[in-house]
This record gives sequence, C-alpha cells and structure tokens, in this order.
Amino acid sequence: MTEAFHQTAFKHQVRDGLLKVISKAPVFLQNSNTKRILIIRPDHVGDVLLSTPAIRAIKHKRPDISIHVLVGEWSANVLAKYDEIDLVLTLP
Repeated sequence: MTEAFHQTAFKHQVRDGLLKVISKAPVFLQNSNTKRILIIRPDHVGDVLLSTPAIRAIKHKRPDISIHVLVGEWSANVLAKYDEIDLVLTLP
C-alpha cells in the first residue's frame, strides 16, 4: 500500500530520463566563437554548489571565456569567491 505513495511521478521520470540523455551529449566549445556564458541557477545554495565543478571544467577548457552566473541572492556571496566566475548577477 505505501509503495503507491512513494512512486516517482511520471513527469519526474520523464525529466530524469531526458537529463540522462542530455548529460551524455558532447559539448564542443573549442571551435566556438563564444566569448561569454551565462549560467542560470536560481534555486537553492546546495544545487548551485553542485554546479561549480562544471563551471571549473568549462573555465579549464576555455580560459578565454567569460563566465557569468545568474542566481538567487542567497547564493551570490558564495559564488563571488570563485575565481572561475567573472560576474555574479542576482535575481530579486
């Protein structure tokens, strides 16, 4: 009986499946003329912190790219201390 209440909702199953597929897609930044990247993470501090390895990897691969992040006010002070991030923007 309790298993019915603990099943993952269908929309979450679809989202998780799509994220698995997308996460395996290659990203080709080396041949791009891109000079700036905006990363949007307006959610919780923990989720923002889990994004930092990806931000570091991007900056390591392309040190010439300017990385900007758009986050909630609660995350701005944390990300401002990362050298890989060039500009921190906040949502009201």
